[in-house]
Amino acid sequence: MRASTARFLSSDVRLFDLDFPSTGKMIARTRMAFIHLDNVLAYAKRDRDGMVDAYLAAYLPEELIILFFRKGEIINAATLRSDGRRLVPIAEALRRMRAETERSEVSYCQAPMEQLLWMYTACVSPPKTRFIDPGQPEKFFDVFRTEVYDGVLEVVIDGGVSFLRFSGGVFTGGYLHEQPAGINADKYFFKLLGQGGKAPKEVVAHDLVAVQRELPMQALPTQIKLFREVQARILTAADRGLMGEAQRKHQRVSAALLVVHPALELLSLPEYGAPPALVVTVEELTAAFAAWTSKLLQDVELVSPGGAVTVLKEAAKENRHQLQAVGYFERLPWKVTW
Repeated sequence: MRASTARFLSSDVRLFDLDFPSTGKMIARTRMAFIHLDNVLAYAKRDRDGMVDAYLAAYLPEELIILFFRKGEIINAATLRSDGRRLVPIAEALRRMRAETERSEVSYCQAPMEQLLWMYTACVSPPKTRFIDPGQPEKFFDVFRTEVYDGVLEVVIDGGVSFLRFSGGVFTGGYLHEQPAGINADKYFFKLLGQGGKAPKEVVAHDLVAVQRELPMQALPTQIKLFREVQARILTAADRGLMGEAQRKHQRVSAALLVVHPALELLSLPEYGAPPALVVTVEELTAAFAAWTSKLLQDVELVSPGGAVTVLKEAAKENRHQLQAVGYFERLPWKVTW
């Protein structure tokens, strides 16, 4: 298989050569055609050995897709391309991977949640480029002591990615590419920079900006489908009290709320159409749907006091446990008891 020549940002490092730190490889890098992607995702979610914090890196012809896992469940996705890094909807990431099975490679690796947060941060907040002089590796840490630097640094050395944490200019730890056990991190990093050996061909460094404290969970396709189904049942139940005007009011309410809650766009897309391009978290989707519900059912309350709760009980009874789990009912102005 011919390796992709797509580059990492403006450097000479190929996306195909990027390799992140890991504490264990559940699938060593291999051709994507040799694995069953759906089985891998099911294993990660259901098998005890797979319920770990991890990432899956898919090396496609023109991009590198990263899936983030928390305790075996896929919660977010990002893409690295020549023009930058950004989040991508999970459904779209999986679609691209399945479309390029024959020309792609994949690895599935266990990693600490802190490292996953740093990897995610680099994709959601554009990092700041930092110059590193590979010809003077012994002065690397001196620069940060002089700056009294606080933060996290991403360093890519000939494709190997490392993350280093500094506090008050002092190196306090991190996650280094293929660091052997029993070797101090600072000494090993000097070795990566070529001290006492051959200098690396390419060193790319970035200061991470606005490091995330928590890895957010994207709204999954199944969750979007759930909200669509409940929304349709709410409209059907509300239509009786609104004299056949529910659809018209739904369009008016959706248009009014779309600026504040862009996640509502996901509920208006056809179920079997192209995957959405919009990336939203479960919390954002829940807040948007709750705002839509409150606005629509206020008109029902005007016509028939108490009608909003009646509509909710009828429409949401079948899925009340899933809706309770994401905090949907807590966001409504009515208390719904079952």
